[in-house]
Amino acid sequence: VNDWIFLGLSGELIAPTGSKDKGFRPRHRWYVKSDGDAYAFSSDQFAASMNLHLTMEFKDFLTFNGVFGLLKDFGENDNYWLWAAGFNIFPEKIVTVILEASGEMPLRTSHIKYNFLSSPFRLTPGLRVHLPYDAYLTISGDVGLHYFNKKDKGNVLPVELKTREENIRSS
Repeated sequence: VNDWIFLGLSGELIAPTGSKDKGFRPRHRWYVKSDGDAYAFSSDQFAASMNLHLTMEFKDFLTFNGVFGLLKDFGENDNYWLWAAGFNIFPEKIVTVILEASGEMPLRTSHIKYNFLSSPFRLTPGLRVHLPYDAYLTISGDVGLHYFNKKDKGNVLPVELKTREENIRSS
């Protein structure tokens, strides 16, 4: 856009690389299935994504990176919003401090607030050491969080469903 704002567009095709319990898993690609558990994209199904990237450089001491995208999971036939934002502090110095946050949420019209609040969220602090010949070594770690793991049941009434075989009661 100009000397300090950059836009980009990218696409990814993700191939199956294992089962839902093991296999190669790309970083920052998780989803929550209807059973409530988190699984890695590409563990046992194909997926594709389209992403919009934004980078803003503030002199030589701060860089902001943001990504917003849409991922299509072909195995579950479902869609997910992907997002990430982060800062590189002192990106042109010998050591760069990295602070990132990222997550995703199912793209469904019902229960939007719950889908957002129960979706995976990660914080990724790190350090990047700049080496000769435009090489670098990055040391970071993902800290995975959930906003809320369970629905708020404080203001609900118990329900009993009568069937021919047995009664089902929830509380």
